[in-house]
Amino acid sequence: MKQKRAPLEVFLRYLVFIFSLFVLGLAIAVANRAAWGISPVTSFPKVLSVIPATDFLTVGEWLFIWNSLFTVGQIVILRKNFQWIQLLQIPLSLTLGWFTDLWVGLLEKLPLESITNSYATYGAKVALILVSVFLLALAVCLSVTANVVMNSGEAFVKAISDTWHFKLGNVKMAFDLSCVTIATVTSLVILQRLEGIGIGTVICAVFTGFVVKWLLPMLKPLDRGLSRIKR
Repeated sequence: MKQKRAPLEVFLRYLVFIFSLFVLGLAIAVANRAAWGISPVTSFPKVLSVIPATDFLTVGEWLFIWNSLFTVGQIVILRKNFQWIQLLQIPLSLTLGWFTDLWVGLLEKLPLESITNSYATYGAKVALILVSVFLLALAVCLSVTANVVMNSGEAFVKAISDTWHFKLGNVKMAFDLSCVTIATVTSLVILQRLEGIGIGTVICAVFTGFVVKWLLPMLKPLDRGLSRIKR
């Protein structure tokens, strides 16, 4: 039987999860500043934020709506098996959207456009993409360590996997590919160019998992420390 957590432990775990959203918002903003493509799940909100008909909302606000749709999708798929505590995904998605817009605004001040040397510009963008991958992996590890609610996108993938008994990894790959496809088609049809999709998207999809495997064991002491908090 699973032991009930102490109120202080629950509180601290939610703080860790909120910090993971803070880091995730920074990761999204760093990739956005590099302008070489962002993570698959964020690519469609990015496209919507620059289309003239839908640019009245920011990338963070569209990200909130996008993630909220994944929460609704879980309710539809899981039905009576949906855990209502997971509705916390909605206000937490709002928090992620706010953090994303905060960091996007701050990082716009980075003077990349003032770099006249093309090699220096290239190097700066490579550095930003690598930093974004590290931050994204760190955010994933922090959310896993918090072990409270799930990010809405990941929870949506798990709901499909659990309901129809598909392998989780295969569903995740299909989910990411679907997000990228939607963003690509929308971007090409409406903007006549690629927006939010690029080499950074590929790097993120390929390397984030490896960084997560490297970082996650380093956060085990944090998880053990939180688990030792007495009721």
